[in-house]
Amino acid sequence: MTAVSDELIWREWSADVFREAEETGKLLFLLLEQRWCPLSRLMEREVWRDARVLQALSDGFLCVRVDAARRPDIDRRFRMGAWPSLVFLTPEAGPIAGSTFMPPDVLANAAANVRQMMREKSKEVRRRLMEMERAREAQLAARSDPARRPSPWMLTRVMDLVRESADRDQGGFGGAPKYPRFPAIELLLHLSLRLRDAALRALASDAVDVMTQNGLYDWDCGGYFRCSLTVDWSAPSMEKLLADQASHLRLNAWLHRLTGELEYREAAEGTFDYVRDWLFDPAAGLFRAAQASDVENLDALEGGRGYLRSADVDRTLFTDANAEIARALVSAGGMLGEDSWVDMGLRTLQNLLRKACPEDGFACHYLDEDGEGRVRGLLQDQAAVGLACLEAWQATGEPEFLKRARSLCARVHTELREPGRPGYLDSADPCGLRRLSLLDRCYEDNMSVAALFARLARLTGEEEWLERATGALAAFTGMFERIGVEAAGFGLGLLEVFAEPVLVTLECDAGHPGRQELVRACLRERQPPVLVRFEEGASGGCRARVRPPEGEERVVVEPAQLASAVAGALERLSLVPQEGQGA
Repeated sequence: MTAVSDELIWREWSADVFREAEETGKLLFLLLEQRWCPLSRLMEREVWRDARVLQALSDGFLCVRVDAARRPDIDRRFRMGAWPSLVFLTPEAGPIAGSTFMPPDVLANAAANVRQMMREKSKEVRRRLMEMERAREAQLAARSDPARRPSPWMLTRVMDLVRESADRDQGGFGGAPKYPRFPAIELLLHLSLRLRDAALRALASDAVDVMTQNGLYDWDCGGYFRCSLTVDWSAPSMEKLLADQASHLRLNAWLHRLTGELEYREAAEGTFDYVRDWLFDPAAGLFRAAQASDVENLDALEGGRGYLRSADVDRTLFTDANAEIARALVSAGGMLGEDSWVDMGLRTLQNLLRKACPEDGFACHYLDEDGEGRVRGLLQDQAAVGLACLEAWQATGEPEFLKRARSLCARVHTELREPGRPGYLDSADPCGLRRLSLLDRCYEDNMSVAALFARLARLTGEEEWLERATGALAAFTGMFERIGVEAAGFGLGLLEVFAEPVLVTLECDAGHPGRQELVRACLRERQPPVLVRFEEGASGGCRARVRPPEGEERVVVEPAQLASAVAGALERLSLVPQEGQGA
């Protein structure tokens, strides 16, 4: 028997390892894992040093280990539905077989079976992979229906899908495991304002209430757990993700603004305290990615959740998650009158732009341990940073934020689309393998891009961005009716393109003594249906023009007048675009 090392030799994902597999005739074994995932951590302790696994995988395989959060492009294409994902690949990156968590004996047997199958039935396996690729191409093509251009009337169907997925007994949407479904809640709040429908607001607020009250909110340390393993929210999966905290923060702040109820403010404050105390990295001026659930200590400690105080924190600094928390801090801080939150959000974004987003290129996905940017050009990062920059511009009027948002939008439109096809690629070179078969348009990322482009159009008057936002939506007109509650993201994109916001235009020279107070007043009155833009004051004075979706514009010069002007404009929100308006 060949001598086997006491640990696996893990390779990094690269074109070189696939080239080596082709040259040596070996297969690849791919592990996709999350640092916060309990089962990923369990495999680290109990599987990878098992002698049976070492023998099976050291014989005929090149083992590749990928942090799914650091390489979402790889994760999106090869994940087996959950983490960890264990995938056997050909040297051409064709998936032969795969599964989620496997104990040592099962994994060793699976590896042996894959090797035997490739020895005896290689041609059949490769023929099946070609059929799978053709089926995938047909499935991707079916996402877009050329006969159906995005339309505001599609919102009716999206609203029906969200309502149908609502859990009227336990709150939230869908069954176990139960996730927050942030786009659905946000869409319901938007529609409740535009349709003046209290039932839609109640459906959204009930979803937030049950998460906070029934187990997803951590009353000991603050912040929200990732999901619940049961439909009644009582069995949370106790990891906490930075991006989730950003969404919870924004929703609770908005609900407090809409209802005045104190519990939403308290949940927002607890979430802020958590991310500041547990996830903020003072040396970098950025936030860490996540906090894992400490499964090793769960059974040993009393009190259930006290173990979180010793749980590991993933210290990776991700661009998209930091952009999302920066945007949430600016938005929520403005709505709640928390100037320190706004300041922290702006500083975070400035640090992110300096370290992860070069002015002449794409933003990277994360910063490594040496502070170097890694994995550039993912669509999700460009969209998140662009949206955060537009949020910061509306809060400050600083032209640099608008400049950076414009630059990212232009680069996305130029380098992440295929002429003649709607939508935007999630990466120009997915997985770093330069294989056309791996090109894809991610639904969630395109919805974010639609929002980014539409807001840029509203804030600058550059109408071509509305047409481009419509193009991002058009890539999914053939599938949105088949994805249930997840169609809420498509609905939010439709709102951004077709439903006019309340637009506040601040006309004020940079040095005007009244500018700062009027900017602060705009920040306080902003909520998601309200956009703020800046123009140089032609008259040398300082004033705000408040334009409702319909009706006459109102001009105010005193900060105290702004609240009533915005409230009046919000009363005129609607769904149907004005005659002649469109993307």
